Amino acid sequence: MGYLVFNGQPSGVPCGVREFSTEGAVLTMNGWMGVPDAFSLFIEPDSVKVDCKVMRKRGSKVQVSFETWENNVRYRTR
Repeated sequence: MGYLVFNGQPSGVPCGVREFSTEGAVLTMNGWMGVPDAFSLFIEPDSVKVDCKVMRKRGSKVQVSFETWENNVRYRTR
C-alpha cells in the first residue's frame, strides 16, 4: 500500500504498488486519475519515501521512475 502526496496536501491518495524495484514501480489507482507529473510516494509498512516522476499512464495504472529515495520515513507521522 502506498500514498501519493503532492502540492503540500495534508492527506495522501491511496494506491497499490506493483512491480516495485529500486528504479520505479507501477501504481494502481482506484477511480482517481488526477495524478500529477511528479509527486512523493510513501510506501507502508516499509517506511520508504520516494520522489516519483510519471513515465506512463494507462487506465488505472501509472508507471513511475524514482528520483530520490529515503528510508525510515513514515507517512502517518507527517
